[in-house]
Amino acid sequence: MKQILIGITLLTKILAYEGDQCKKVDYEFNVKKFDALRVYIDFGIGRLNLSPGKSRYFITGFIDYNNSLSAPSVSLTSNNNIAKLKIDVKADMKFGNNDGNFSLDDLNINKDDNNYKINFQLPTHIATDINLEFGLGAANLDFTGLRISQLKMDCGLSDVRMKVTKPNRIDCDKVEISTGISDYNGTGLGNLNSSKYIIDVGLGTADVDLTGGSSRDIDLNISVGLGSLELTLPDHVNIKLMVESGLISSVDVRGLLSKGDGHYESKDWHDRWSIIEGKISVGLGSVDVDIVGD
Repeated sequence: MKQILIGITLLTKILAYEGDQCKKVDYEFNVKKFDALRVYIDFGIGRLNLSPGKSRYFITGFIDYNNSLSAPSVSLTSNNNIAKLKIDVKADMKFGNNDGNFSLDDLNINKDDNNYKINFQLPTHIATDINLEFGLGAANLDFTGLRISQLKMDCGLSDVRMKVTKPNRIDCDKVEISTGISDYNGTGLGNLNSSKYIIDVGLGTADVDLTGGSSRDIDLNISVGLGSLELTLPDHVNIKLMVESGLISSVDVRGLLSKGDGHYESKDWHDRWSIIEGKISVGLGSVDVDIVGD
């Protein structure tokens, strides 16, 4: 019994110590008086959850982290009646061994390690530019209901899950996504209502679903290095694809008519439908294209 009591006391002390080490910072910003919002999020390591908020004009969120790590930097500034939200979370880690050389063993880090938990909800009634740069970790992004005017994202080494389940209420100028060495999965990207998509697949894997409710013509530019791409396109649009591939790359296009020399087009062409005109460049990687209905 004495040993059990000692064990319980020791466990209680450990839990209390860990509780003392944890810190949570809450944030709230009112952006109703501004014409537009720019969001910049840069995290070195951690987990990010980004989603639409319940308020039309309020940004809410929190960051949960260990007290021994560097404090995150969060600020809201403005210029020319445009609000700028900046979230900067530095990684308290160094790559390389004692002689300063980088090793692939440095990448054997648990991505699920919750060094920082970043959770923010964005307002739904203000035009928003979103700029994201990730280090090592994971991100869950729900852009449904947000008024996104531009999206730029570098996934770095993070696993990213992104969805847009309803059409964007405003035009999105450009969507630019770089997957790095990450595992990226994006569904309903056509709902972003953009006329230009630029996607760069490095060494990682990307599952890109461009279905959605947009009726705009789309200029699609995709490059694949050593990674792999699963591309899903909607069946209610006219599609023209040009695929440039190397001798040892893998390309499989289903649902389109091959015109030879890497050219593919929709089997049926309708004047009233919008047009997706795409160029895909493949190095040593692989590309699979499917056409599906919404």
